[in-house]
Amino acid sequence: MDIFNKYKDENGSFKESLLDDACGLLALYEAAHLNIFNKYKDANGSFKESLLDDACGLPALYEVVHLKVWREDILDDALAFTTTHL
Repeated sequence: MDIFNKYKDENGSFKESLLDDACGLLALYEAAHLNIFNKYKDANGSFKESLLDDACGLPALYEVVHLKVWREDILDDALAFTTTHL
């Protein structure tokens, strides 16, 4: 099932309006499921200290957490972690 079908016109192209673009981006964002970052946490639920050696990944994580919306605990944790260590 293509979750984006409701944002496409009859030709399969994405509809062109601000509302459609905003809703499409929101659907993409929600579909990504932020659980992908859980693998970077230790058994205590904290981000792994080994991430401090990732000179490219840590700043990228810092940037992506600024896309968060209300009540995304994993991104709140990531922001606190990256702000402390960058």
